[in-house]
Amino acid sequence: FIDLNDFKIVNDRYGHLFGDKVLKLVSQRLKANTAHSDITARVGGDEFGQLLFDIISRQHLQDYIEGVITSLKEPMNISGIQVTISASVGVALTPEHGRRATELLKAADIAMYHAKQEKSGYQCCFYDSNMALKFRQIPDFKRDFTEALLHE
Repeated sequence: FIDLNDFKIVNDRYGHLFGDKVLKLVSQRLKANTAHSDITARVGGDEFGQLLFDIISRQHLQDYIEGVITSLKEPMNISGIQVTISASVGVALTPEHGRRATELLKAADIAMYHAKQEKSGYQCCFYDSNMALKFRQIPDFKRDFTEALLHE
């Protein structure tokens, strides 16, 4: 799960049409770092999800994430306006954090929320079971959204 930090500021300052262009560039940058078999999708708002199938080790995954974060740090020039985006990343692994997509989605979202709350931009957290306890502290609207995704 990849969430763009403070993206609302981009929309408020430059408008939603400009924000949509930023989201398209973010999507392109995310896809540029993936293998052909991987899946990148905009989950909603300013959140993206990636399913990576050919990760061979935790170090390989950490290197991949660093590459994603580095690519997002690069300034984006849209219509003569330069914008820099920061992101928070949450990671869930199978089978450690679940075998079903819904379990992994929930774990990755919780880890992303943890990264967003506990650290500054451009941070990544791997899910661990202690984070589930903090999940109860997530604002209701966010928790409801995540749980709604799991039931679709």
